[in-house]
Amino acid sequence: AFLDDINCLDDLSPWTGQFNMFDVLGLSKQEDFHCKMLAWLLDSKESHQLGVKFFRNLMEKLVENAGHERYDQTHIKIMDYTSFQLYRNWENIDIVIRSNIEKMVIAIENKVDSKERDQKLGRLRSQLEKEFPDFEKVYIFISKEGVLLSDLEFWDTMTYGDIETLVEL
Repeated sequence: AFLDDINCLDDLSPWTGQFNMFDVLGLSKQEDFHCKMLAWLLDSKESHQLGVKFFRNLMEKLVENAGHERYDQTHIKIMDYTSFQLYRNWENIDIVIRSNIEKMVIAIENKVDSKERDQKLGRLRSQLEKEFPDFEKVYIFISKEGVLLSDLEFWDTMTYGDIETLVEL
């Protein structure tokens, strides 16, 4: 009788959560794994066969989240995403994506299950400003809740929910 009425368990899903492959693999709290996965998705030369689609979608979602006044929406739509090079752990920044053609550098700081500490985002921003003075800079902080503690004027937030929707597109 229970198996005939198995759908009755659907009412419990708000309390039990949804299936998460990373939980099953024991990787849900592994920040380095999440950074590697993000870098893989953002790199158009990787084997995922998405080309620049994920990268473009991420940037368009960033514009949507941040509001249209911070970024040039048209530029984000038409820029040459293939001109970007991706670096992992560059100067203690989780992911840096740079294009000499677009004169743009994007920093992504990823926090899986912890908060920003010791005003780290301001220090990372200072490094990029010193290294790339003539480049447009984009600062993205990704976390579970999308909560930013410092350097609010410069960093935009995204959540893992945002990333999940981009993967599904």
